[in-house]
Amino acid sequence: MSFPPALPYNSRMTSIEQSLSEWGAFDRDNPFPLFEAVRNRAPVHRVTLADGHEAWLIVRHDEARAALNDPRISKDMQAAMAASGSIVAEGLPGPAFARHMLAVDPPDHTRLRRLVASAFSVRRVEALQEHVQRIVDDMLDAIEARGADTVVDLIHAFAFPLPFTVICELLGIPETGRASFGQALVEMLVPTRTDEEYANAKVASDTVVAFLGNLVAEKRREPDDALVSALLDARDGDEQLSEQELLSTIFQLIIAGHDTTSSLIGNGVVALLTHPEQLALVRGNPALLADAVEELIRYDAPVPHSTFRYAREPIELGGVTIPAGAHNHYVFPACNRVWWDNLTFSCGPSKVWTLTQGKSESDGYCTGSPGRSPYTSISDLGYADK
Repeated sequence: MSFPPALPYNSRMTSIEQSLSEWGAFDRDNPFPLFEAVRNRAPVHRVTLADGHEAWLIVRHDEARAALNDPRISKDMQAAMAASGSIVAEGLPGPAFARHMLAVDPPDHTRLRRLVASAFSVRRVEALQEHVQRIVDDMLDAIEARGADTVVDLIHAFAFPLPFTVICELLGIPETGRASFGQALVEMLVPTRTDEEYANAKVASDTVVAFLGNLVAEKRREPDDALVSALLDARDGDEQLSEQELLSTIFQLIIAGHDTTSSLIGNGVVALLTHPEQLALVRGNPALLADAVEELIRYDAPVPHSTFRYAREPIELGGVTIPAGAHNHYVFPACNRVWWDNLTFSCGPSKVWTLTQGKSESDGYCTGSPGRSPYTSISDLGYADK
């Protein structure tokens, strides 16, 4: 969980050069002084990531926005890895689950987006809101019942289980299998540094793959009104999702919808607690909540960096040339704080196009936005009321 900056960047703690040589190994509780120092030096940097791969770091809003709208920047990880196996670590579960919107370019991206959007509608999410409200109320009541003097881990008790429960409800995942499935997801996503750790993560990944395969097979046999069945039925003319695209999309929705919302709730509670005047403002005027959620995304981005992108040809950006084939690494929390005082957090209308809303204006908002904002708003309002 990230906290607002309280102290200026201290070069005695870690130098900028050290940070750029192992980017990602910085203090995650308060990275903003480092982000500001790196951004003030230059908007684009050549870095080595913590996993040893080389990348080009983009930390300023103007350059990031320009690059994210540049058709020469590609999201096709499989094409990048085919050209150079050293560009990025592929990660689990591997290529079988890598055919989704975050990993392909137009026209494939456009086609997948249309198919998924036809199933993942605002109406479908709105139909869940009363149920989500009950889930939020039950979780917060359970926390309150522990007593005023009890120390509660907010992530474990609320921010983690809430979005996972909601995405399972949305997809139609039976309640009986959720605990083991959730545990396998956690174990699969843990960073691995040794062969033994990777072997454990691979076992968990195989469990996730098998679970989702069985889920799709079950929905084919017995369709329901949940999202997996809707994705099976999704059509755009003669187009429909292939088996790989279907499984990849379900996996993407689970990971992106769960992890980002969990971080947003955690970061949001910290921001509100450390800005009591804004918490009082939202408590006194719940109509501000939608704007507050967007400001929380801007102020302390739940997504620390962009998904994989690389340059298909040399690109001039921020006074440097990013070579063809180079991995681009956009640091959203740094980019979204560049036009005004870093400390400013205000639950009013957004002041800027927040980069975490989507790839670009032409690409549109994140497909999960209809789902993210309502239940984040419900959870934050429930917390504020408590």
